[in-house]
Amino acid sequence: MKARIYLFLLYFSLSILFAGTSFADVYLKSWQMTTGHGLPNNSVRCLLQDYHGQIWIGTQNGLAGFNGNDVLLFEPDSSSRHAFLSKKIRAVVETPSHRLWVLTGHDQAMCFDLLRRRFIPVDRSGAMYLPANHIHKGADGRIWLWHSRSPKAYCITDTPSADRRLHVSCIPVSSPVSFFHESPSGVWIGSGRHLYRVSSSRCSLVSSDFVWKSAVTHGRRTYLSTVDGRLFMSEPGTALTSLVRLPSSSEVSSLVWWRDRLVVFTSISTAYALDPSTLHLSLCPELKIPGADIVSTAGGTSWLSNSSGTLYALNDTLSSPLVLPLLDSRQMSAVDQERFCILQDSRGLVWIASYGNGLFLYDPVDSSLKHYTASDRFPLFGSDFLYCVMEDRSGDIWIGQQNAGLAHLFVIRHGAVRRFDTVETGSSARSEVKALCTDTDGRMFIAGRDAVVDVRSVSSGKLLSSMSLPSPAYSLWWDSNGHRLWIGTRKNGLFVDGRPLQLSSDSPLSSAAVFAVRTDSKGRCWAGTFDSGLFVGQFSGGMWRFTNPFGSAKPVRQIRAMDEDSKGNIWAATDRGLLVFSPEGLTGNPSAYMLFNPDNSSLRDYEINALTVDSEDRVWIGTVGHGSACCRLNGNKLETRYFDSSAGLASNEVQAIVEDTDGRIWVATQYGLSCKLPSSDRFMSYFLSPTLQGDMYSANAVSSLSDGRIVFGTCDGLVFISSDGMMVRDRVSRSPQLSELYVNGTPFVVDEDSAGHVLPFSLPYDRNSLLWRFSNLDYSRFRSSLYSCYLEGYDDEWSVPMESGEVLYRNLPPGDYCLKVRSCNSSGIWCSDYASFRFTIRQPFYLTWWAWCIYAVLLAVAVVSAYTITRKILRLKQKVKLEQELSAFKLRFFIQMVNDIRQPLVRLYDSACRLPSGNEQAEAVRSQASQMRSVLSRMLTFNGNASDADITGTVADDMPLENEKADSDSTMSESACVCDEADSGSESAEVVEAGNAPADSVSANESVSEVQSSAGKETSDFVVRLDDIVARNLSRPDFTVDEMAELLGYRRTTCYRKIKDATGMTPNDYLRKARLKRAAELLLDDRLNVSEVAYRVGFEDLPYFSKCFKAYFGIAPSGFVRRGR
Repeated sequence: MKARIYLFLLYFSLSILFAGTSFADVYLKSWQMTTGHGLPNNSVRCLLQDYHGQIWIGTQNGLAGFNGNDVLLFEPDSSSRHAFLSKKIRAVVETPSHRLWVLTGHDQAMCFDLLRRRFIPVDRSGAMYLPANHIHKGADGRIWLWHSRSPKAYCITDTPSADRRLHVSCIPVSSPVSFFHESPSGVWIGSGRHLYRVSSSRCSLVSSDFVWKSAVTHGRRTYLSTVDGRLFMSEPGTALTSLVRLPSSSEVSSLVWWRDRLVVFTSISTAYALDPSTLHLSLCPELKIPGADIVSTAGGTSWLSNSSGTLYALNDTLSSPLVLPLLDSRQMSAVDQERFCILQDSRGLVWIASYGNGLFLYDPVDSSLKHYTASDRFPLFGSDFLYCVMEDRSGDIWIGQQNAGLAHLFVIRHGAVRRFDTVETGSSARSEVKALCTDTDGRMFIAGRDAVVDVRSVSSGKLLSSMSLPSPAYSLWWDSNGHRLWIGTRKNGLFVDGRPLQLSSDSPLSSAAVFAVRTDSKGRCWAGTFDSGLFVGQFSGGMWRFTNPFGSAKPVRQIRAMDEDSKGNIWAATDRGLLVFSPEGLTGNPSAYMLFNPDNSSLRDYEINALTVDSEDRVWIGTVGHGSACCRLNGNKLETRYFDSSAGLASNEVQAIVEDTDGRIWVATQYGLSCKLPSSDRFMSYFLSPTLQGDMYSANAVSSLSDGRIVFGTCDGLVFISSDGMMVRDRVSRSPQLSELYVNGTPFVVDEDSAGHVLPFSLPYDRNSLLWRFSNLDYSRFRSSLYSCYLEGYDDEWSVPMESGEVLYRNLPPGDYCLKVRSCNSSGIWCSDYASFRFTIRQPFYLTWWAWCIYAVLLAVAVVSAYTITRKILRLKQKVKLEQELSAFKLRFFIQMVNDIRQPLVRLYDSACRLPSGNEQAEAVRSQASQMRSVLSRMLTFNGNASDADITGTVADDMPLENEKADSDSTMSESACVCDEADSGSESAEVVEAGNAPADSVSANESVSEVQSSAGKETSDFVVRLDDIVARNLSRPDFTVDEMAELLGYRRTTCYRKIKDATGMTPNDYLRKARLKRAAELLLDDRLNVSEVAYRVGFEDLPYFSKCFKAYFGIAPSGFVRRGR
């Protein structure tokens, strides 16, 4: 009972100590992440930040990676042929070769490759896990796995190498591992009654005589103990040396090195201390911690617990153990196992995550302790059951919770103190500061929204007095010459020391809204109003008289702030720009002022919200929308340089500006505070409140204190900034990392080198739509990071900065590309270098070099083939033309010869006819002439190319020769006409020449025509003429029915009727039939192929020829040829 009271009093004293000392300037902001943000489960068991800076989160439902933008879930391959792989993650460690070893709830150790982003087999057999329930990363990077319930132990060498192979060594332990200890001489493993030492090269059995319990290393010596209290010592290169044995029979629980002594804790309240030099063993009454077990050795401090809810700390600076009662008996009964996760961060603060009683923050400097729970007024996390705590590279703290997700804490320390917020004042109206100032006596005047001005001590913060006003005060000014406080109110003009100012009855300030007030060295009061412009007041006749210094003019209506430079000029922030004037000059000359605005200067805004003059007479102004600007007056010109969010400013809506004693410019914005060092062109931004209102600063509510501190008014109290600057480190802007890549909508895994750089990759031409997702691993939630990208070979310039960290390129043409990405962190700092990702969109197969080679070969073959075929066709045409010309020549020659023979024959016959009848000689001559005529007729009939005139002569073989002479003239004309109809071109001249035969020959022809008067003879003669014309024009594709009718000497309709009557077919059908029959004859000749035959008979379209041929003969031309052969 006494021990409990002692622990309670100690805890209470630490809490009181915290309230007034070091933790007064430590503040935390938090951000919660749950399944709603993408976590696979709300119970987070372990955390790790990898070499890139990505946060890995082990949950009850798998491993997740968080890059500041997206949460990515990674699971083992469920199709593995091995045993079921658990998703409950208990621990995660990283190897030097960028792999994660993950310990699951089913005593399985799995390996996750960070470069390939997937789980990989752990041995050559393809097994996906090793049986283990403990994991340890050695100082040399090796991973140690062991099982406390089965004889399993492994050493994994996973150092960077070219083949990136895992080297798993099985340690031959004989029983479950009872303890594991790493020392300079090697790794000590206790396994039942066997003690093993594993060096870099081999594993050796050191002892098999005792049951080993614990070990501790100090310097080069390692001390070991057995369960029954035997103590041993080992040095590198020496055998195990026995030291002493404890006098009691109690079981040893742990060993700790403390104040140059080896402390042995036992299962009872007795603890022993061994002096290694003298081997003297003594009791330690101050260390009565029964069953103490080591929880952590973070920061050189041994943290011990014994399942009582109390945490003990031992280090060389403590003369007695630090006792921290963290869980009471009620809380201990609610948990199944005492769990503490301890972290000492880079600031020296110790974070203790308890399972059941929230978070504890311990400062070793003065032993201050702060307790945070989920039931606080402004809770930092959602559950008091915490699993783990981790610090990232930016100094932020991450806490894994049970059923409440992940908590991200932003630590604010040393340099900023918050006072008089809603919690302290108990009133949100009073904590919302509208104006403030300080005097030379250490007093601070604070005007709240509740129309009350509080007077507090600057040093202690104690409330000295209060002033009640009829309306809220929006401006305060301490007149050091008159030792009085000027107060500008929202509706009731000016007050002095809380009392209304004595004004003349016609004063325009009696009900004005005064937003700025100050006095000059002459005792004049300058009052800037919200809607009536500027007024200057002088005390005269026992009252203040205020007038418009501009006379009847009103160049400005609203004045929000005023300040004075070293020359005595007053600068004013107005609604019409930046106003500057000399008080002496303006009171004597209403136009003696300068007003700068966008019309006559480089200012970007008419409305200026805040203003201050620094030690170099530079005027810093604040705008609403364009950030802050530094102005310098050069003659009558205003030189201006702007700083906005791209330069690191927390917000572009500036509320107040001030310079500290070190020349730093502090800019309070609508959300966040920014600071610019004299040697830098960038601002560093800070967010100092756990609430949103605490980071929203009031307009021109700022004052410099005599001790160098600066105080700002916010919507929730005051913020005091120390002269030594802010405490949070500036977040370094890192080059973006590729988090995800989707190709045509499907995930694409890229390969990385050992340094984590993405290797160039190649994609086929039809996978050319790429969605990239990046993160600069900035986990600040106060303002989004910005990204800009440029795709070489595609973009013309860098893209406009965007917050999404996502870029999509659709339908990229084939080629080589390099995507460059740069980022700006939450502090507004752009990274100095950019990340580059090289890739190639391959050409389609039909555009590759070998395809072009094939195309060239095919083109050459096509050209040669076309040339060969064209040459054959031209030769064939020339041959056909030559044959046609030769046939025409033969025909002309034959006709000429026949005519030459017939003319003498006619003369001979005429002469014989003149002889007296009965003359045998004459009869013989006539008979011979008739026979010769018959022979000539048969010759003409035998010649298929005979003219119509000749054929007409052949059908008159039986006509008497007596009639020939009588009708010679008629026959002559008919013969010339028929020959003219039958032939064309050059042949017509020959026929005409033949028509100039002697009259005797013509008479003979006329007699023949008279014989052909019967209908049968006419039809036969017409068909013969038609066949002759068709035969001579068979090879002409352009031979038409109109030309046929013209050659026959008829009109088209008459010709159509005569052909229909004589053949029973239309002219086209008759012509097609003649062509097909001739084609059939030519196909049986092996010298011509089908295409040549089709051309010979007047078909230009080979498919059409085949179609017509098959329709007429019932077989295709090629089949006809094969059958004929």
